[in-house]
Amino acid sequence: MISWNVPRTYSAVLIVLVLLFAAFVVPAGSAAGAAAAESNCTDVRFFGLRGSGETPPKPDQVYNATPDQLEEWGRGTYSMGQTVASTYQSFDIASRRFGMTTDAEGIPYPAIPIDLSWIPAGLSEANIAKLVKDYYTTRLELASSVTYGAVKLEGRLELQAAACPDQQFVIVAYSQGAWAAQDALRLLDKSTLRRIKGIVLYASPLFNDHDKWRAGDFSIAQPSRNVHGIVGGKQLPTDILARTYCKAADYVCSADDVRKAPALRHCFDTPPACPHVEYGGYTESAGEWLANVFAFSDLTVTGLTGPDAKICAGTTAQVRASIQNIGRTVSGPFNFRWIIDDRVVEVHENSLDPRQALDRVLQTPSLTSGAHKVALVVDPVSVLTELNEDNNAQEIKVKAKSCLPSSAPVITEVDEYTDGALVYLQVFYTDPDDDALGFGFRGANGSGWAEETHPFSDPSYGRVGPGKIEYPFNHGCGTATPTESDVEMWIYDATGTRSESIIAHLACTGS
Repeated sequence: MISWNVPRTYSAVLIVLVLLFAAFVVPAGSAAGAAAAESNCTDVRFFGLRGSGETPPKPDQVYNATPDQLEEWGRGTYSMGQTVASTYQSFDIASRRFGMTTDAEGIPYPAIPIDLSWIPAGLSEANIAKLVKDYYTTRLELASSVTYGAVKLEGRLELQAAACPDQQFVIVAYSQGAWAAQDALRLLDKSTLRRIKGIVLYASPLFNDHDKWRAGDFSIAQPSRNVHGIVGGKQLPTDILARTYCKAADYVCSADDVRKAPALRHCFDTPPACPHVEYGGYTESAGEWLANVFAFSDLTVTGLTGPDAKICAGTTAQVRASIQNIGRTVSGPFNFRWIIDDRVVEVHENSLDPRQALDRVLQTPSLTSGAHKVALVVDPVSVLTELNEDNNAQEIKVKAKSCLPSSAPVITEVDEYTDGALVYLQVFYTDPDDDALGFGFRGANGSGWAEETHPFSDPSYGRVGPGKIEYPFNHGCGTATPTESDVEMWIYDATGTRSESIIAHLACTGS
């Protein structure tokens, strides 16, 4: 149950420190310790956040705790509160029917209690409602508690995701904890967010009855009435299965009618007259529903490999694929799609049992020279409901090369021109295989030019054009002592095959 006891009075300085600490709160447990525990990873971890004022631990204890204490309090259901802990008990029992292992972690955030005892008696319902809303939206202690919980949950999810790469997560939270959980969702990176498979919220101050996951007195079968929580309305992600429960008479999550507000002052009367503490009736069915989130198949491409040997252009290739159902139920019939460049081949398969695998071979069409994309996509139009839609495809590159005898480049023309002190040797060539890579030269007939080779991609002082290379040689043109020389030049291709060399006599124009 939620507690509405008188809160501790915090000084302004302490509030600022709490806000700063919440922004940099260190998740319980070290990265090294988490990595060491990978062998003990369960299938699913249940993260729980208690409601306002639920203990243990108390706010002061949380703010003053060591990392070891926070880690200890986070184990199991100790710091979850009654509503969330009851949901985990139901979830754990139902999960065993699928052979699924679970563990639980409570997020030990302050969860400061709510105090409305200061509201004077005799006020109108409208005035009480205004004071309650102001309390929720302007009280810094409450904001810092929520921020602490959000950042703590974010940190623990990301650390656990790194420690247990195959583990999946669910989040259950009540009241102030639901507020913190919804704030945490927008802090998470996409890869961690995809690991969250189910969410259950009770009495969220951010409830929105436009939410597709609404539950409780606001079922999806009923039209929206534009109702939202006392803090505002924020919808849950549409791609994570969820339930957000709200009672119509609970002003915390259903703040559309001021007549509901006075009941918040009577949550612990005898008997209680406060709908906000009456969510226990949902916990058993919510836990069972959360377990059933995992009662789906999950087809994944576990391998996609091309041929080991060289592939000759103009021939076909074999690509091997492995597909497995790593889910917990039979998949049902499905299709998978081969994609070879822009060609598509659709194949139909029968059902796969849990953990059953199959291997398939694709014989590609005749491949042209160059790289080709080969991809496999399972259930390409999402006919099946799966635990994970992000593991249904893989892609590889398959490269084909010409296996015909190489035809060497052919030098077709030679020319020269003078530019300043330089004489440029121009060589024109053709290349039947279109694989010419560069050129080389050296002095001939006693000329002293040292041998050099250069790729067309980095031609040193040369100038490269289509089917042409120009290279300068310094002959002192325009000076009193111009020189002449003979140069041998050739073109080479990707196989190292050279053209026939030419020998050109270079002299300054007019000399």
